[in-house]
Amino acid sequence: MRLERARLQFFIVLTLSALTVYLQWLVFQRFLVRNCTATRQAHALLLHVIQNLGISASSSVDTIPLSPRHAVVRRLSSSLLSHTNCLPTLSRRGRRSLEFSLHANTHTDGVLLYIFSIIGARNRIAVELHSNDDAKICTMFAVHQGWRVVTLVESWAGYDAAQRWYEQKATHALSRWSEAGVQVLDAGRVVSTGLPATTRTVGIGGVVDLVVLFAHGGDDIAIMSSLNASLKPRVLVVRYEDYWGSHVKAVRTSLRRGTLSERLEGAQGIGHDYSGASVTSLTEVAARVGYRLVWCLANEPIAILVDCKAGAGDGLETVDPASCIKMRNTGTKWRRDMEAMWDEAQEYDWDEYS
Repeated sequence: MRLERARLQFFIVLTLSALTVYLQWLVFQRFLVRNCTATRQAHALLLHVIQNLGISASSSVDTIPLSPRHAVVRRLSSSLLSHTNCLPTLSRRGRRSLEFSLHANTHTDGVLLYIFSIIGARNRIAVELHSNDDAKICTMFAVHQGWRVVTLVESWAGYDAAQRWYEQKATHALSRWSEAGVQVLDAGRVVSTGLPATTRTVGIGGVVDLVVLFAHGGDDIAIMSSLNASLKPRVLVVRYEDYWGSHVKAVRTSLRRGTLSERLEGAQGIGHDYSGASVTSLTEVAARVGYRLVWCLANEPIAILVDCKAGAGDGLETVDPASCIKMRNTGTKWRRDMEAMWDEAQEYDWDEYS
């Protein structure tokens, strides 16, 4: 049985590798550059293969051992076509098919593979910011691409937990994929010191490929608005608050809390649910510092933004903020939950961005 399974695994990996080489050969044929229809067909086939590698728990591809599967995904993602004006326009269903995860806690792996296949990776550095020990949102994705990753944690307990996880439990796994590994930093309140100043302490500045912002108390919007040339990520992953809808412009960070804890009458932690930014405010603040919205996840309120200069002419289209809420509107229960959160959120002070 083991021998037959090993043969099956080897055959699947060999077949996928041969398919990748063949498609790479097609890409370099000049007639494909002129023929957008053929390019779209090859591109769609690659996306289909990546999708099957990542999402289907029942697929026979899931029997591929972990190491070869990662190698195949990396090779396929590097082969995604990016000829100007030849990338297909993804429908809503097509966009959702790219939302899968092999490594991340969120369904961002496929989306980031797609985006970086278009804009490319420059210095292979990722910075991830957390308010607690809920790490690994995109860290493991970046590690398995061989990037250097710095994880900033704003609480001491979170820092201690993240450090133990990366340095003890994951040491062997991480060393297989990244020589640089993961550096965990007790960052304190980043909104007070600024993200560029925080990353300078570990020798990171200027242009980096990826920054993930999951900061304390909705501080993501304030941190993002302070980005400048001293730290300029090419791709941003940020959470927004979907109960506001797309027609409301509102932002609330920890800097505006005031006596929030007193009004909560001892309800621990509930203030975190009513901090953050509506998707419209998020995109407007992002535009002020040179970013545009290109993706919203369907399964949770996470927006992905890119530098305005990246991918604009290569089919990476700007997304309407209203489409993010439409993607999230998944049924009656979801709407009832959002309406209840909306009613309770009215009790707090919000800054309106116009």
